[in-house]
Amino acid sequence: MPRVFPVAALILAAATTSLNAASAAAQVVCGKRAEILTGFASTYHEVRSAIGIADEGSLIEVLVSPSGSWTMVVTKPGGLTCIIGTGRDWNTRPVLGTEHIT
Repeated sequence: MPRVFPVAALILAAATTSLNAASAAAQVVCGKRAEILTGFASTYHEVRSAIGIADEGSLIEVLVSPSGSWTMVVTKPGGLTCIIGTGRDWNTRPVLGTEHIT
């Protein structure tokens, strides 16, 4: 189901993801970082829960609401921010450093 909010007359569509990248169909929406973050905060109550820098220098952020809805955005070094995924039922686990991934 697409999610839409009015920020600078920008209509946002949810990105559809799949485990198989070859069959994934997605519409990526891009804009100014401040407008996108403000829009998700005011409309969906999503705020930054995680942040990291990708190897090529892009800023990756995960926005999460108290209800568990989430949005992942990437900001390129040139400043363009794009929504790369949205979903529901976000669950954060603490990083303990002693767990082994199996």
